[in-house]
Amino acid sequence: STKERKVELSPSGKPKRPMTPYWLWWNANRMAMAQQLGATDAPSVAAHAGKVWSTMDPAERKPWEEQAAKQRAEHAVALAEWKRGKSGVENNEENVEKNENDCDEDR
Repeated sequence: STKERKVELSPSGKPKRPMTPYWLWWNANRMAMAQQLGATDAPSVAAHAGKVWSTMDPAERKPWEEQAAKQRAEHAVALAEWKRGKSGVENNEENVEKNENDCDEDR
């Protein structure tokens, strides 16, 4: 079973980029790949996973591609909200500075 992933935020509050279909599949199958190979070193497991993914049937990839598309759509919404909020803060700061300067000119 795969976990639903919420849009993660970086320390700046900007939404992190969503995972690709390969990374979603890789995270869900990493342990099985390691057991199948009998190896735990990351380079050999990753190389094997890359080979498996590249030869995988498009029908097998479809669920991962759909999940990635859903995450991309969620990310686009979260990013737009973040940009809107960020520009609102910047505009508000500029307005505060402008108003303070206007007050100084009146004196």
